[in-house]
Amino acid sequence: MNKLLIALVAMVATVHADSIDVNADGSVLISSTRNRVIYQHDPKTLEVSKRTRVDQDIKDLAVNADGTLIFCADGNFG
Repeated sequence: MNKLLIALVAMVATVHADSIDVNADGSVLISSTRNRVIYQHDPKTLEVSKRTRVDQDIKDLAVNADGTLIFCADGNFG
């Protein structure tokens, strides 16, 4: 898991991700930037395997334990 953590830190610095999360077993890695796109990455290579466009700015995101659901927040509360 330490290798994955090091890879995440490198990824943040490289792609300027605003939010990154990984599921419990490390099989799903997601990130977002301010361009309203959620990126799913191959956890071993960090290459983008899927892009999902959303209608709101993404302030934070999370993936559930088994990697089947992605949650995102737009920061507009109220």
